[in-house]
Parts: sequence; C-alpha cells; structure tokens
Amino acid sequence: MPVKCIVMETITPRERMEALAEGKKVDRIPVCPILGEYPSVVVGVPVDRYLHSPGLMAEAQVRAFEVFGYDSVGVGPDYLGMAEAMGCRLRYAPDQRPQMATAVVEDERSLSRLKPVEAERDGRLPMYLEALKTIKDRVGDRVKVGSGVGGPFTLAACLRGTEEFLKDLIRKPAFAYQILEISTQSIMNYMQACFRLGVSCSLGEPLASCSVISPRHFRQFAKPYLLTICEWHRSCFGRSLSLHICGTTKPIWEDVAALGVSQFSFDEKEDVEEAKRFMGARLVIKGNVPPVSVLARGSYEEVMAAATQCLSKGFDSPKGYVLSSGCTVPLETPPENIHALIEASRRFSMEQADLGPVVPCK
Repeated sequence: MPVKCIVMETITPRERMEALAEGKKVDRIPVCPILGEYPSVVVGVPVDRYLHSPGLMAEAQVRAFEVFGYDSVGVGPDYLGMAEAMGCRLRYAPDQRPQMATAVVEDERSLSRLKPVEAERDGRLPMYLEALKTIKDRVGDRVKVGSGVGGPFTLAACLRGTEEFLKDLIRKPAFAYQILEISTQSIMNYMQACFRLGVSCSLGEPLASCSVISPRHFRQFAKPYLLTICEWHRSCFGRSLSLHICGTTKPIWEDVAALGVSQFSFDEKEDVEEAKRFMGARLVIKGNVPPVSVLARGSYEEVMAAATQCLSKGFDSPKGYVLSSGCTVPLETPPENIHALIEASRRFSMEQADLGPVVPCK
C-alpha cells in the first residue's frame, strides 16, 4: 500500500467542532488539550504576569493556537479565579500556577458577607472577559472561543476551605448547601457575561470526583447544583455544556449523562473504551492522555503512542470523540509533545479513511 502524505487541513477548527456538534463526519478527530496557563510558556511570560494582564493572556492564547493548531481556544478563571473574585486570597509565582492562600468563609457568621460575583466588576474576572473579547476578535472566525469555570462543588470547597467543606458535608449539610447556592449563582453570573460576548463556557469539577467524595455525596451535594446550571444554560442559551471531572468517575457516569451535558471529559484513571460503551450514545466523550507521566515526562513517540491508543478506542464513539489530555497540561510539558497530539490525530484519521500509512509532509 502506498505511503500517503498528510495534506493541509481543508476546514477550520471552528468548522470541525461545529460538525462534531451536529453529528457530521469530520476530516480528523478534534484535539482539545486542557492547557490552562500553558500558553504563557509558549510566549515566555511569567505566569503571575500573564494572569494579571488581559493583553498578555490574549496574545499568549492566540499565539499558542497558531503554533499548535488545536481545535479550541480561550481563557477562564476556573475555580481559583472565581474564588478570588469572591474574597479568597491566592498565592502567585512566576513559574507555577496559583495556589489557594486563604479561604473566605471561616464560619457560619462570615457567610452573610459572601455575595454572588458581578462578573464585570469583581476580582480579575473583568480581565478574563477583556481577554476573551480580544481572542474572539482575532481568531473567532477560525476557532470556537470558550471559557473554563469551576463547578459549584469545587468553588464552594475553595470558598470554605476544602478540608472544612468536606467535614461540613457530614456535620453541617445545611451550611454546605448555603455555600453551594451562592457558588452556583456566581457561576451563572459569569456565564451570562461570557454569553454576552458570544463565548461559550465549560465546567470543571475536580473536587466532585469519586477520588475525593463518595458517589452518594456527589448525588447529594454536587449533582443537584450541576443540574441547575446545565438546565439554566440550556434554557437561556439553547445549548448544553461541556463538563470535566478529574480522578475516578465511573461510579457516577450515569449521573453525569443524566445532566444532559454535551461533552464529558475524564482523566487517565478511566478507560476510553468503557466510557464509549457506557455513555458514547448520549454525549461526546473527551480524553485522556496522561498529563504528567506521558505529556510532561514522555518522549514525542510515547505521546504519539498514548494518543493513538486513545484514538483507537474513542474514534467510533456514536456521538463523537475529542482527543485531549486527562487533566491540565503541566507547565513543564515540552511543546513538541503538544504537537504530537495533533499529529497523532492527523495520522490516525487518515489511516481510518483507508488512505494507507501516513507520514508528515516534508
């Protein structure tokens, strides 16, 4: 069989993701790694400076998109930026992602001071909105622009302090519910501001993982508020959300599918083949190349192999499949390993089209 050359892609990332959402055939499997602040590395800007400059955030995101050619782009506060906007303090460093310094809800009395965010005013949220507008203006015709925001359970845990919040689930459930109500409203406020810019949002719920809480606690404390956001989002904007949950999630897959999310992103602890069989007929599945052991520490060839394994399991998922990292890409990840994800999709997709073994164009 003759060797085929990878030709230039004929559709844009935006067109590719729109086709996926409509259930149409795509030229290659979309690739959407979870990058977070990684684009700051691409342009050589310290993380703390990047996070305090809308211009730098926009420039880094646009540049990274142009360098790698993946299928989504955007910036977002995630859960830490939301928590900061509501009164928590973060610790910044030039070469690390920010960390929680102090929570804002010390006890039940302090809850009275906690208010839902005003996205155009509070914390660094206006910076994200400004950066999103710039990104959309510059590349929105070629790629869908999105914003990642923390889910209600994870945000509530940040506001209270994770250890104390997990205790509250057992000792003070009514108190936990009050915090969750406020975190849920804050998330919807931010999403509303993004929608006014023509930007979609996705949810990340790392602390709602079964690696952290039991399936029973997920159903009691996380699922109802996720459902509130998902139903509100569909009613207001006419489309569903994408959701990422870290760690072990298989025990709650049915709960996730019942939320009506459009995509579910999961990490390396779960198997793409199993996820496809369980929920592939109901939503797009997304994952799950190991971010640390493979993307950050592996060779180009090891990333290609891991990505190809994911692709071989997920490519025929009924509602579609997106190749991604299992969680946020570490800042120390070699750029060539991000390139490997896109290259793996190109090669695999062409071989699936019966075009024979594929080599890069010279």
